[in-house]
This record gives sequence, C-alpha cells and structure tokens, in this order.
Amino acid sequence: IVQFRGVVHHGQARGRVLGFPTANLKVESPIDKEFHRGVYVGLVQWEGGPQFGTLVNFGVRPTFAEGELSIELHILDFSGNLYGKTLDVTVVQRLRDEQRFEGVDALIKQIELDIKQARSVLQEGAGLS
Repeated sequence: IVQFRGVVHHGQARGRVLGFPTANLKVESPIDKEFHRGVYVGLVQWEGGPQFGTLVNFGVRPTFAEGELSIELHILDFSGNLYGKTLDVTVVQRLRDEQRFEGVDALIKQIELDIKQARSVLQEGAGLS
C-alpha cells in the first residue's frame, strides 16, 4: 500500500470531455520511485470527509502523446469542484500497465473496464460499493 498527498490543479479537462472527469494532482513529494506507470485502484479523502474509491492513473497519457508524467484520479461516485483541495490517496492495488490506445473509443472502453474492476476490488477489500 502506497500513500501520498497532492493538491488538485487544472488540467486539460480531457477526462471530463471523455465522460470520466479527473482530478489532476500536484504531489508534495516525489513518488515516481514508488510507482511504475499504470492504472491503480485506491481510496481518496479530503478535509476529513468520507473516503471514495478512485482510479489512479500514473503516467504520460501516451494515447494523446503528452509526454509529461502526471497523476490523475477518477473518483468513483463523486462530482464536484476539487480545485485547490488537498487530497490524501491510498493506493491499494495495481490494475494494469499504462498503454497507448488506437483511438478514443478504445480508451473509453478500457476505462469502463477499469472502473468495473476497481469497484470489484473495493467491494472485496474495503467494504465499499
């Protein structure tokens, strides 16, 4: 289990356009030695509120040829404005390696599978829905 903290900052809003809004994090300490690029399942909390399940993407977004290392969270069952908030993240399981997709439709299908798998992991291990 890896834990880290980061502040939500503005990204390119690509996740929202695809139907999977993300919180882009600026992390307080370097975590690149703790992670290999990929998609993870985790729990996230802020301001002492409830925990939410989350997908954590740690990588360079190769489908869009971004190149810059980023951390993005797709928080399950949450919608709202988190800009400027400090999020505490606990990573509980790795789902898969980062990969480049042939197009947006293939990426969307994979994200849908990732969400389904994340919910399963969280229900089994953390008692969350």
